[in-house]
Amino acid sequence: MSSLSTIACHLSHDNCHDLKVTFIRCKGDAIACNLIAINMSESGKSIMNLAVPNYQVSLLNEMPFVMQADIASSHILTLMMKYQILPQLKREMFIDQVIASVSYTREEILIAREQFYQQHHLISFEQQQAWMERHSLSLQDVDKLAIRQFGIEKFKRNCWNHVLEGYFYKRKPQLDQVVYSVLRATDWQTAFELFLRLEAGEASFADLVYSYSQGQEAQTGGLVGPVELGTLPSALARTLISNQLGQLLRPFRLGEWIVIVRLETLIFASLDEAMRQRLLDELFENWIQEQMM
Repeated sequence: MSSLSTIACHLSHDNCHDLKVTFIRCKGDAIACNLIAINMSESGKSIMNLAVPNYQVSLLNEMPFVMQADIASSHILTLMMKYQILPQLKREMFIDQVIASVSYTREEILIAREQFYQQHHLISFEQQQAWMERHSLSLQDVDKLAIRQFGIEKFKRNCWNHVLEGYFYKRKPQLDQVVYSVLRATDWQTAFELFLRLEAGEASFADLVYSYSQGQEAQTGGLVGPVELGTLPSALARTLISNQLGQLLRPFRLGEWIVIVRLETLIFASLDEAMRQRLLDELFENWIQEQMM
């Protein structure tokens, strides 16, 4: 089925056979961390596989790990609209179109299947067979699911591997991490008094935080991090990165607080394998969003 309207027509057709719908709760998917995989089959033939984030499917929140149900095809479209599954269906169908041109060697197909089994902790042949039987899937169905995910990853590499290093250095100022100490006060007078005590060595950050700070850092002696600079308020990130390690900074306003901060550690991001995967995922997601606007 090549379009959302085609599926909508198929599902809403009065003469259509009832569909058997299998819901499989999955974890660890590269696109969404916690998914519901929906397999629809008609007369024993699989016609649709769909991965849907849990948060979009309130209907499925109370379901067991696997549930099978015979649902009238005319009712499925209504349910999809009610539980906001159609946008995800449109997205997944677009991805299918995108990766349709990706080719695979026989070795890659075997690798894709093995990666799928490892992801689902299916080590032995018996475990694999039991899992497929429990989820009403054939080996061909498993291969389709495995190859699809493999194809998505291959598409990412083909499209963005050559620009990944440049993109990393563009993003690096946001990806570098810091550990810093922070002490919050509600007024300037208190903040300057605490600053002078710290500067004179009369008290430690931890001592003053436990006694005076009104933020969550009171539980950690004032220490925050490691945290990526890109996740911090821009004013705080600029202040931290523009000063030396261990330098006590004069009080400044940050939102509703007057804060005193000190940079403890700066951790530079590196383009290791985990970072490469993260940035490939990011580029892919950004591109998908642009294409579907």
